[in-house]
Amino acid sequence: MQRIEILSQEVQTKSGTSTRTNKAYVIREQAAALHDTRNKYPQAIRWQLGRERQPFAVGMYEVGSCLVVGDFERVQLARDIELIPVKQAKAA
Repeated sequence: MQRIEILSQEVQTKSGTSTRTNKAYVIREQAAALHDTRNKYPQAIRWQLGRERQPFAVGMYEVGSCLVVGDFERVQLARDIELIPVKQAKAA
């Protein structure tokens, strides 16, 4: 099982202009760690937020629904992956 631990509510923002499309972009991220039963230690990651999403509270989360059907009926990861607080996930 995999869990995501949000380490800080601080949001780091990167912005600029795409060299490929010449359009402005904004990337918002939170410091997090991936806990995976296949690895002995958690791995540091950056959890990407959408433009409008509020930062996640510090704590442990399970990954909710994250698979969608893409082009040509291929399975792919959703753009906005749901995180469920561990306490709430156990109650469900």
